[in-house]
Amino acid sequence: MPSGSTDIAQLVAMAQRGMPAFELFLRVMATVTSACESRGFLPIVVGEHAVAIYTRGDYATRDIDLVAPDAVGEVLSSLGFTSRIGERHWYHDGLDVAIEVPSRDLAGATERVVKLRLDTGGHVYVIGVEDLIVDRLRACVYWGSTVDCEWAERLLAVHRQDLDLCYISEAIDREPHGGAAKMRTLVEEWVSKLAEEGA
Repeated sequence: MPSGSTDIAQLVAMAQRGMPAFELFLRVMATVTSACESRGFLPIVVGEHAVAIYTRGDYATRDIDLVAPDAVGEVLSSLGFTSRIGERHWYHDGLDVAIEVPSRDLAGATERVVKLRLDTGGHVYVIGVEDLIVDRLRACVYWGSTVDCEWAERLLAVHRQDLDLCYISEAIDREPHGGAAKMRTLVEEWVSKLAEEGA
């Protein structure tokens, strides 16, 4: 077993003992990541589980979204995950963990991907927080998701000291669907509110 990863049987035992879901998911992802790296590629956590990571578990989600090449299917299968033909979801009965692979390509900058080292050993790769904010903004503006509006604002507030607002602005400028003006307005409102609150 590669350094920093945990045997799936050990993870199943931890799950059965009631390990908190967020901690279990991180350990599962560290094991998946280690197995993927041994095959020459990196899985990147995106979507709702990335929000959970950046908010230190405050966001509750029951699955993990990954960006990874098709070879991730072989890795997940070798770890005991199963999937129906044609589906993007992989599920492990013993862990009660679902993994979805919505895309092979990252909607963001690979150089901004964060390598998160876990206290328990191992690591996971997570989409950059700026790209995650832009992703939540897209859901907010194009899908009318008020929940994603709230989480985009929360991510901005939590990470305001370290954010590259110029990068976010440039990413919004590249939006092809006419939502850039609304996205920019929201970010400006949130930044102004933080300034007024003295954050």
